[in-house]
Amino acid sequence: MLPLAYPYDRQDLLAAWQQFISQGTCELSTLDPAVMRSWHRCRQAGLDPYTSPMSLFCEDVETLEERQHAHFDLIAIARPFMEDIYQFVGERDVVVYLTDRNLCVLDAVGDPSLRELLQARGFEYGALLSEECIGTNAAALALNEGIPVQVVGPEHYCVSFHALTDTAAPIHAPTGEMLGALNIVTLESDGHPHTLGIVMAASKAIENQLQADLSLAEAHQHLAELNVVLQAMSKGILFLNPDGQVTHINARAGDILGISYRQAMGRELASLVTLPVEVETAMARQISLAEKEVVFRTADEPRPCLLSIDVLREGSH
Repeated sequence: MLPLAYPYDRQDLLAAWQQFISQGTCELSTLDPAVMRSWHRCRQAGLDPYTSPMSLFCEDVETLEERQHAHFDLIAIARPFMEDIYQFVGERDVVVYLTDRNLCVLDAVGDPSLRELLQARGFEYGALLSEECIGTNAAALALNEGIPVQVVGPEHYCVSFHALTDTAAPIHAPTGEMLGALNIVTLESDGHPHTLGIVMAASKAIENQLQADLSLAEAHQHLAELNVVLQAMSKGILFLNPDGQVTHINARAGDILGISYRQAMGRELASLVTLPVEVETAMARQISLAEKEVVFRTADEPRPCLLSIDVLREGSH
């Protein structure tokens, strides 16, 4: 259903569907072109619109548990948003589904009575929501067209779904590939064009979280690589934040100063050793030093060394 087509005339939609089923053509100008393309695919596939669709399950090829495990990150990120949608509408008359790129239902949250009704029509864990299985539906259209879609009442190819409105949006990985779809299903009488905005916002939020998690994982990887390099260096390397707290210290620096990694991390350097005046001045003024002979002092003994200080400013490389 195109947003501009609201409010729609159900009788016109039903008449258009009946005309297409009997003649293979439709004259309704306001019909969503994506829905028309789906009807043609269903007709070409030989799907009978008057019989209850026969659900196929992804377990035929791969067990649902294995598929869910393969999509653990997607499910874990999407679940809170699915629950938020359900709570937002008052925890009734809506079911939210998550599918993978093959339209296998991975997770579901929603009203128990509506879920029971939908299960009888093939919407359940492990079911495939492809057009070949259940005809025109929002999840299949969202992945086929690559855009958010709402399918109302008679826009569904199969009669058994004419009492429903479903709204779905694709979910993309940070790389751009399609991961799956987020699908909101209600009774047609409870359908609303604003649901399209809700599912779009939720799918975008899921994509943003996937990107944030990827960026964090990459940062951790870079930090681990940096740590390996620093630990292998023969020179002592010490990083301090603007407050003078140790954010990294390699083994050689620990040996020179007589402090351990665990002892130093997160603490102010001045609380671990007595700083030379030159170092205190350079830190206070945020200036660099080059190969300066200085002496740090601990409770045990002086710690002479040749010191260089580089100030890392925001935007520097």
